[in-house]
Amino acid sequence: MTELVRSLRLLACLGTIAQLMLFQPISVAAQVRAPLEVVVSDSLDPASTRGQVTYSVVVKNNGTVRALNVVVSVTIPDTTTVVTCKPSNGKVCVIDGTDITVNFGIVAAHRQVTIAVALKMPSVDELTTVKVDARANGDQAVDAGASQQTTVLPDRATVVFQPSDREDVVTCGDTLTSDFYGDDDTAQLKDHGLGCASYQIGLRMAASGKTFSLNGNKIIGGALSSNKGNIGVVIAEGTTNATIRGGTTNNNGGFEYFDYCLVDEGDNRGLVVDVLRCFRGRSTGFDIVSDGVLISNSLVDLVTFVSKATTDPIGGIGIRAGGNVRVKDTIIRRADQIGVWAQGSADPDGNNRVLQMDGNTSTSRIESASGIGILLDGASHLIKDTYIGGNDPDSTDGVVVNGSGITLDGLSVKSFDRGIVVNGSNNQLFRNNIDPVQNAYVVLGANNRLEGNKARPSKTGYIIDGNDATLDANSCELGGAVGFSVTGARVIMTNNSAKQNKGSGYVLNSVGGLYDTNQAEANVGHGFLVNESSSVLISNSSQKNKLTGFNVNGTGNHLQTNRAEQNTGIEYVLAAGNVDDGGNVKNGKNFTFTLAGGTFE
Repeated sequence: MTELVRSLRLLACLGTIAQLMLFQPISVAAQVRAPLEVVVSDSLDPASTRGQVTYSVVVKNNGTVRALNVVVSVTIPDTTTVVTCKPSNGKVCVIDGTDITVNFGIVAAHRQVTIAVALKMPSVDELTTVKVDARANGDQAVDAGASQQTTVLPDRATVVFQPSDREDVVTCGDTLTSDFYGDDDTAQLKDHGLGCASYQIGLRMAASGKTFSLNGNKIIGGALSSNKGNIGVVIAEGTTNATIRGGTTNNNGGFEYFDYCLVDEGDNRGLVVDVLRCFRGRSTGFDIVSDGVLISNSLVDLVTFVSKATTDPIGGIGIRAGGNVRVKDTIIRRADQIGVWAQGSADPDGNNRVLQMDGNTSTSRIESASGIGILLDGASHLIKDTYIGGNDPDSTDGVVVNGSGITLDGLSVKSFDRGIVVNGSNNQLFRNNIDPVQNAYVVLGANNRLEGNKARPSKTGYIIDGNDATLDANSCELGGAVGFSVTGARVIMTNNSAKQNKGSGYVLNSVGGLYDTNQAEANVGHGFLVNESSSVLISNSSQKNKLTGFNVNGTGNHLQTNRAEQNTGIEYVLAAGNVDDGGNVKNGKNFTFTLAGGTFE
């Protein structure tokens, strides 16, 4: 009996152990493996024959556990040459022929590692595809791989002439003359673009009255070209009425990776640049010096300043216009220094315009400008119905006006430190809208006119330091400081409005100004703060401001038919020596004051 009990107890114990073993969890390390993901991308595609392409290999650990002994292998074609190989985490590339290997060791959960491999493309005579493969494997990991194919353009391509439909071949560096066109009007790329990384000039246009169309294709320079000052297309001096066309409405046809996309050598009246894309210029997108030029429906994108590129101009300029140029329905995006720089002052067409940029705020745009949106030197420019956007807080000025006789009409300016800065004289600003910037309108020059402009919301709406300015029907609402700050002499302001600003509505430090029918409402500071002398205030209204309605500290100022109502502070504070010309109103009632001044609640 005793032995039987012992046996039963032993069996029960063994059963319990078996059950425990059955439900005992296996170790996490043995159960869970890190899922790796590989992504490969190239920096430009298509690329140029004998050009350089940088491949980015990213390996991600998308799991919750770390991957051990992770090794990334990259296989490149034997026709390419490794220029540089830079892994992350301080690791080292091991290069053996066409194989590149990097041992990253541990890659933690939700982390990634990278390899940047720059390859020199092969010399090709026809359209060629280059493929780069990458694979990642490791312990406790699910291996992964990916690849990237890059199209390599040769340095020659077939062109089709119109209207004859005959064909010929064009090579990088060629000059297109009238003989090349013969009796035809247009030559267009047929099947693919050109790879011109090894050339100083992509093409040279020297055929007057002719059109060259990229037909939606690209002409590619070098991502890191050693050809300082290389140019996509040169318009030879004296080539009149020529047209360069990208060829498709989606802005795919154009020039990439040149210091200049297009350079005009001069005396090229009638030049038309249409539906053309300029991408990744290293100095200037379009550099125009001729008169009678039209740039339309085009895109200049990502023009940066690179020290090894040319220094004339300074670099990072979208369009530089030294002549009589119209820029219509064109977008300049991500210019590193200046979006559009106008330098001309001649007006050969007699239309009082040198640079004219227009369209509407959807099609005529400066986007993500890192420095100045538009710089206007010279004279008689017109910028109309254009959007100008910066990269606040890095961007400096939306528009800088250094010249004279310039008109800004219907602009929308956003995300700059200063919106519109007027250093020159005798300019006109109509219907512009600035929202938001630090200082919306800064007027430093003399005899400038502002009419129908808006600042909302900005820190300071209008800073008028120039003499003899005229402001009519402008407004500043919801500003972070003063609505209108005036220090220039003999300023004339009529029918302007300052509402709900966190400072005073008007701070007038000018001598000899005329202020007529202006409104200050619900500002945190004073309605009107007048610190200087010999100005005239007529029919202005100040109501619901947190401080004084009219605080006049200066002397010799004349007040007539002004109204102060429902201000939280005192309605009128008047220093001695100011003149009551009658009809002033305090909370609906007429009142008078003497040369002694006083406080009128």
